[in-house]
Amino acid sequence: MKSIKTYLLACALSGFVLVSCGETKEEPAADNQATEQQTATSEEVTPTAATEETQEVTEEVKEEAAAPRDYQAQPLKGYVASLDDLVMGGEGRISTSKAKALTEAGKVLVFVGEGQIYFISDAGGNYARKGLINIAGEKEFALKGKVSNKYGINSFIASNL
Repeated sequence: MKSIKTYLLACALSGFVLVSCGETKEEPAADNQATEQQTATSEEVTPTAATEETQEVTEEVKEEAAAPRDYQAQPLKGYVASLDDLVMGGEGRISTSKAKALTEAGKVLVFVGEGQIYFISDAGGNYARKGLINIAGEKEFALKGKVSNKYGINSFIASNL
């Protein structure tokens, strides 16, 4: 029994020595101060005139995007372009043969009018690939239909392709 007490006492003392020899980690004061400053700064932020103007513009854009524009009476004038070429900074204009080759390769054709890019679909909502191929290469074409803008993407539902 004496040997068990001696053994337990030795274990307790060893544990005490190990714990007391360990280092205590203190958080650097600079990190705590920086966090407190960030919290204080974020609470002090107030809307500025620029922020309010941005909110007004955003609301105007949402209203404009919600209302589809009608181009039945006065058609949208423009030309067929390669989306790839436009993205790379080119003009995008293509001929009928180039349009056919691009669509066979799975590339997207778009309509450019009024400084905007439009994805064209037919009345059924299908991509108007054949119609775009037929009018590609023309200097200017007048499309009739309706335009809607959702998430910044112009979609044109053409009635004359």
